[in-house]
Amino acid sequence: MPCFRQARFLSRALDSVLQQSVPAEVVVIDDGSPDNVGDACAPYPAVKYVRQEHRGLSAARNRGIAETHGELLHFLDADDAAGPDMYALLAGALAENPSWAAAVSGTQVMHEDGRLSPLRIDPPPTSNLFEALGRHNLFPPGAVLLRRAILDQTGPFDEMLDATADWDLWLRVARTGVVFGSVGHHLFEYRTYPTSMSRADPIAMFEAQREILWRARRPDPRVRGAATRYSQGANGDDLDTALASCAASSLGLAIGHCRSEDMLVLLHTFASHLGEDLLTTHHLQSILAEASITLGFLPPDRNRTWHACAASLANLRSDARGPRLREIVVQIIDFLERGIFADNEGESIVPVPIFGSMSSSVTVSAPATSRMAVVMAPWRETVDGTVRLRIFNPDKSEVLREASEAIDRLSAPRTVWFKFAPLKGFAGQTLTIDLTTDTNQLIAIYEPAASAKSLGRRVLRKLSLDRRAKRLYSRAV
Repeated sequence: MPCFRQARFLSRALDSVLQQSVPAEVVVIDDGSPDNVGDACAPYPAVKYVRQEHRGLSAARNRGIAETHGELLHFLDADDAAGPDMYALLAGALAENPSWAAAVSGTQVMHEDGRLSPLRIDPPPTSNLFEALGRHNLFPPGAVLLRRAILDQTGPFDEMLDATADWDLWLRVARTGVVFGSVGHHLFEYRTYPTSMSRADPIAMFEAQREILWRARRPDPRVRGAATRYSQGANGDDLDTALASCAASSLGLAIGHCRSEDMLVLLHTFASHLGEDLLTTHHLQSILAEASITLGFLPPDRNRTWHACAASLANLRSDARGPRLREIVVQIIDFLERGIFADNEGESIVPVPIFGSMSSSVTVSAPATSRMAVVMAPWRETVDGTVRLRIFNPDKSEVLREASEAIDRLSAPRTVWFKFAPLKGFAGQTLTIDLTTDTNQLIAIYEPAASAKSLGRRVLRKLSLDRRAKRLYSRAV
């Protein structure tokens, strides 16, 4: 358990470990902290207290590895906590599954004062996660119980990294081809607050994440016995997509801190990696979540976030140079002002505002798909024009189907069904869907779901059957 400027949280973390039904060897590494870490540990005679000169989070974790002897390792930060029976369930899962190198729990997010929030992080499916980790980090370090033996192949934490060193280690572990096993309970309690390490410096966070993503796409000499299929690294074709997602998260952090200079730098970074692609619901929700959590709004609160950041966003809009940057800022502002509507079951429906075209991917789930449903709504004013849909085979850049629909005075949400000849022979393949419009007015187009069937089931049926939801939605638009 590394500790630097977190003595005020230490008692809860220690209590959470010492109250486990499975006994644990507990070592606290005081990383040259200026607060009273030693005094906080004094009431716990079973805890081994080690003080060292300040060397950073990764060095403190590595010192902890050296000071312990158990076959299983848990890297618990001093401001987090292990939930009830976490060790029994994770250690039991590893005992039952000797092929697993690690057991991963779901995560419960808590406020700075220790109150649990409704936010949760689900564990990933049980598998080798190298390709998925090559796009983004999947879990915080405290959610993992790791077999010590795997470190003989991967080495310990990289002391040149701090806040992202756990992601780097998980990538090295996954590169060996071993399995991360999922335990489907939310056993780990993760504390988030504005001054935590992961939120302190948005630009430094992005630069660290960029380094991790680059490393994932190259051979890694630190790993002995890498699986043949991963020895040269992850697929590099999606690097810009992964960097755009990381930049969106860091931009959200900067918005939450209301740091105008950081916001402008990260806006440029985000736009450069986004390229000609358009913002997606994932980007917008990531920006909102990171800004809200940085402000202390758990769960993310769009209205409070907008009011807290309105002035800095207005400055960002005026400082942005070029139509592309201004368009991105306008879409973020519009999203925060009015971007989320709820259906009659309370699920979020997030429109993507566009000025001309949008590209999305959809998996054809049946060999005879012949219809695609899209929900459209005017963003600010009545819209006229034509919307066209084209389906591409991305492997051959071949247009498989085309369809169009005239939009005549669109003033309320409307479902558009594009009909075309059945698609055969493409079941399970990912085909690219392009939606374009010949109007310059802003239209909200809901991204196609995994299939027309699931989109119809999740959204269209609910909107068409519930008058109150349609009335509230129309009023919000």
